[in-house]
Amino acid sequence: MKNYAVPLSLVGAILILVGGIGYIIAPETGSGGLFNIAIGIFLVVVAGVLDKAMFLQYGRWLNAFWGGIMVFGIVVMVNFLSDRYSERLDLTEGKLHSLSDLTTQTLQNLDRDVEALAFVEGGENQDLELLLAEYANNATRFNYEMIDPDRQPGLTKENGITRYNTLLLKANGKEQQITELEEREITNSLLKVVRDRREKVYFSVGHGERSLSDDPDGLNLLKDRLKNIDYLVQDSLLLARENRVPEDCAVLVIAGPRNSFFSNEIGHIREYLKNGGAVLAMLDPLYDSGLESLFSEWGVVIGNDFVIDTSGIGSLFGLDFTTPVSQSYGDHPIAQKHGGLMTFYQLGRSVRFDNKLDSHISGTELSLTSESGWAEKDLSVLTGEGDQTVKLDEGIDIPGPVALGVAVEGETGRLVVFGDSDFVTNQFFDYQGNGDLALNSVSWLAEDEGLISIRPRKAGHNPIALTESQGEWVFWLSVVLYPLTISALGFMVVSRKGRWSVKELVGAGIGVVLSLGIVTLLNFIGDRYNFREDMTAENLYTLSGKTTNLLNSMEDRGYYVNVKTFMSDMEGVRFQDLMKEYKHVSGNFDYELIDPQKNSLQVKQNNIRERGASIVELRGEGNVRTERITLQNEQTLSNAISKALNAKEMKAYFTTGHDESALDQVDGKGYSKFKSRLLERNFEIIDDLDLGDGVPKDATLLVALGPKQPFTPAESDSLANYLAAGGCGLFLLDPGQLTGLENLLSSYSINIGQDFVVDLSGLGQLFGGTDVSVPVVVNYGDHPISERINRGTMSFFPLARSIQIASHRLKNPEITKLAMTHERSWGESDLGPIMGAGGQVEYDPELDTIGPISIAVAVKADVDTVIAKEGSTKLVVFGDSDFASNEYFDQQANGQLIKSSVEWLAEGDDRLEIEDRIPSYNPINLIGNQGDVILWISVFVLPIAVALSGLIMVLKRGYQSYVDGCLAWLMYTFAANGIFLLITASVAMSESDMVSGQFQVLTGILCLGVSFGVYRRHAMVWVPAIVVSIFCSVGAFFVLSDETLQLLYVAIFVVNIAVLTWIRKAFVEEKKGI
Repeated sequence: MKNYAVPLSLVGAILILVGGIGYIIAPETGSGGLFNIAIGIFLVVVAGVLDKAMFLQYGRWLNAFWGGIMVFGIVVMVNFLSDRYSERLDLTEGKLHSLSDLTTQTLQNLDRDVEALAFVEGGENQDLELLLAEYANNATRFNYEMIDPDRQPGLTKENGITRYNTLLLKANGKEQQITELEEREITNSLLKVVRDRREKVYFSVGHGERSLSDDPDGLNLLKDRLKNIDYLVQDSLLLARENRVPEDCAVLVIAGPRNSFFSNEIGHIREYLKNGGAVLAMLDPLYDSGLESLFSEWGVVIGNDFVIDTSGIGSLFGLDFTTPVSQSYGDHPIAQKHGGLMTFYQLGRSVRFDNKLDSHISGTELSLTSESGWAEKDLSVLTGEGDQTVKLDEGIDIPGPVALGVAVEGETGRLVVFGDSDFVTNQFFDYQGNGDLALNSVSWLAEDEGLISIRPRKAGHNPIALTESQGEWVFWLSVVLYPLTISALGFMVVSRKGRWSVKELVGAGIGVVLSLGIVTLLNFIGDRYNFREDMTAENLYTLSGKTTNLLNSMEDRGYYVNVKTFMSDMEGVRFQDLMKEYKHVSGNFDYELIDPQKNSLQVKQNNIRERGASIVELRGEGNVRTERITLQNEQTLSNAISKALNAKEMKAYFTTGHDESALDQVDGKGYSKFKSRLLERNFEIIDDLDLGDGVPKDATLLVALGPKQPFTPAESDSLANYLAAGGCGLFLLDPGQLTGLENLLSSYSINIGQDFVVDLSGLGQLFGGTDVSVPVVVNYGDHPISERINRGTMSFFPLARSIQIASHRLKNPEITKLAMTHERSWGESDLGPIMGAGGQVEYDPELDTIGPISIAVAVKADVDTVIAKEGSTKLVVFGDSDFASNEYFDQQANGQLIKSSVEWLAEGDDRLEIEDRIPSYNPINLIGNQGDVILWISVFVLPIAVALSGLIMVLKRGYQSYVDGCLAWLMYTFAANGIFLLITASVAMSESDMVSGQFQVLTGILCLGVSFGVYRRHAMVWVPAIVVSIFCSVGAFFVLSDETLQLLYVAIFVVNIAVLTWIRKAFVEEKKGI
């Protein structure tokens, strides 16, 4: 009987372990595990009665067991204490697993009860419950409950919950629903239900300030985060129009103005501060805002410089020396929690506090550079006018540390000034402490100090930025030297053990070297002599004949082209391949990639506004000609080269004498942005054209910019002669009285409507805050002017007239509608409301024109052969001029429309038409069960065939070479399956599924027994092993729910059956040996 003592004790121990785990997991439902514990103890006692000496022999094992129990108890106690007292150690850089300062601060200051109801599928969401538990641990007045919407449909309906994973916060009658279950969203919603104040933040406009768009240089993130913490944001305060700062303005934000404020606007801001207002100003270098004298009254000295930082910290983030990094902060509430955080300022100016005038004003420098920085006074470096190298000039430049921002408080007002606006743009807002610094500034200015904190943050993306030389070192070390070292060590080990002779090793080494040499030689020949074969169906990597001829012509004439593309080497891969082809065709072509993030100085010098833009430089005959492109295709690049190669002076003449709009005016009503775009495209601008003298022959483009007085018949004739000879005209005509151009434009099949467009689509009110007099266009014609505008992008036309296509074709022109309003619009023929004569705006089907209304057309017609032998006449007519003003230029597609119009008008008839090659999309469509067939063949049939081939090879090598491996496979698979079944048995018992649990315990014990028998090669284990394998193969379809796991499980035990059958002789021989 003693022979049964050991098996009985082992089975008893397993039963105790499985039952105990099941009970510990869920005491309320796992009480069935107590039965297993009792049976297990009984079996152990029986084993002890049968063999008393066994317990003495294994006494030291029992001591180890009780030691393990003690360790387990200590671990349980530590976990209990940490859960009870909520002590955590968070080692992540952003403290991602700890509540943020703002959350903790808000919870500790709760003055009312907050109830959180989490409506989650099944009533369980471990991550959310842990997060809410953290909230509850930090506040006695915060309570939460996890709710299963399916089990409590009444409560779900009562609270208006319509989807799973929704958190509802309630406090004092206020409610907030949250579907993004992260700390940031929960805390923002918590603030909304517990705060009783909502302050308004106004953003000034009309001076080239940064827009609140979602572009990289926009302020959309700042706007959204302000709204998240319950501020009301007003983003269109035009002081010149309002003549005051609104009384409900808690904070006025002036973000990166490019143009000066008018004296009356500065007076309004001065009065606002005097009456207790608060201003956040962010002023970039190079631009004179006009606010410098006002801020000097508050002790703020704004430097006429830009800050250099040579500490090298910025390079770790892929930034250059023109992006100062601050790690030092002043003793002020705004920056009191920024210790250890960095803030980044792309191209900033110095701002310091130096008050010697008013003792009632106190100020603090908020953010400072390291001692390695300085304020560079030579601004010509930024404009490209002088030496582009910088160095600290003692006695001229300001040595570091340099202040980049100050906070000032007077008896009645507050002021925060930063020397940079880039740090709050979408591109930099989430860089470490940037966003918090901006939000804390607003909160301090609004005297809302309770919100000054460090907000919840997400896991950051902090890539390591390497220089070119560092990248080369990493490449050589990781790709070349390290593998070679490992290979050499391997060769040494192999040769010492005598597996290969020195001769064989040398031969193998020579073979590897020769192979690498051949590959290297082929690549060198292909690169050096341009031996290339384009195997793509669309010839994606073959330049067109027109481009090849252009490059050959350029080379013959001794010109050189260099293209600077402002993007990283990870972007625009197709365009990079294209430029490589240009370089292979002509040795006079070269290109370089400039990462805007690492070379902000060059971005500033070249006035780059969008990522991916390119500057094409043509050098020859002592001259340099430049063209700018933003599209990345062969046609655009070749046309830019052609235009520079065949360059002629381009002149844009603007008509005068009809009360046209002022081109140089820099406020919102001016057109200085339009003018700067013309200058960028190498236009010489003549803004005083008197049509009485005719249109000069050297005019590339003629522009009529919002004339308010009609053209005379003689002036109209001058325009007609210019156009008939192949001239190009851009007419921006506002609604109102007759223009005097009706007959001229009618001859080109254009009808100017005597009306103004009313738009009832609601798009303007929804997205632009405008009224029905500002038509919003989202539909554009098929024309080169509008090809770059994405479908659905809006453009705004404040007070526009209709521009329709006439029914006749006197000159047989090509005419296209460029911009069409929504169908819920019309052309109002009663001009009284806009002419000051009164009247009611109402659709009259007999007099008004129903929408959609065309408000812009483009025309191309043949020249009058009597006047000119060849060429084309081009016209673009808009029914509005305000859309191109400074106020609206940056609104979505507005600027693109006017820029593209100028480009189309100015390009000659020698434009190269090159089809853009796009890789075709040819998906393989599977029909019926073809997908299943491919799945079975690739996942099952082929691998099994390969495995069978391997087995056949093993069999050919002899029986003894594989039997040991097969036995090891059987032992481990049965043991693993036994442990798996015991674990699932514990889970089943914890869920009161006793039948399934006991069944899995029994099967698990059998698997462990079979594993032990295989290890000992007991002959009697062969039949049980076959039975257990068959049983597990069938049972997989009942135990496992995932189909893939079922198939894998079955495959393992089918292999076990085959292996057992194969090596049965091993068990038979063992039996004979016995």
